[in-house]
Amino acid sequence: MPRCRTKSSGCIRARDYDDALAVAETFLHIHPENKSIRRLAALCQQRREPPTHLVPRIVALPHELETTNFDNQSKRLLDVIDGRLPIDQVIDAYANDPQDVILAMFYLHQWVQRRIIEIVTVPAQPV
Repeated sequence: MPRCRTKSSGCIRARDYDDALAVAETFLHIHPENKSIRRLAALCQQRREPPTHLVPRIVALPHELETTNFDNQSKRLLDVIDGRLPIDQVIDAYANDPQDVILAMFYLHQWVQRRIIEIVTVPAQPV
């Protein structure tokens, strides 16, 4: 049992409550009656960060978009960005094969650098 406390304590000091919770839950399966591990699991559950998503949002003004030369593929990706879909879902909606995934990541990177889009962190919506 000391290994659980040591590993969990290290995770808590690093504010990695997800890992500390995983360790505590593993030991709870072995020792379900252990009150200190149960308290540790409850503490980690309370302090965990809420899940978040990275969401691309268009920040360029409409007239700036009109004067930017987009090819057909990049226009198709730009059409998927609605400011609500997480970046992984944007890429999934755009990509038909692995090359499209790489191309989408390239476009998104370029657009962030050119300030056409920004990528923001938002709380994940419950399913």
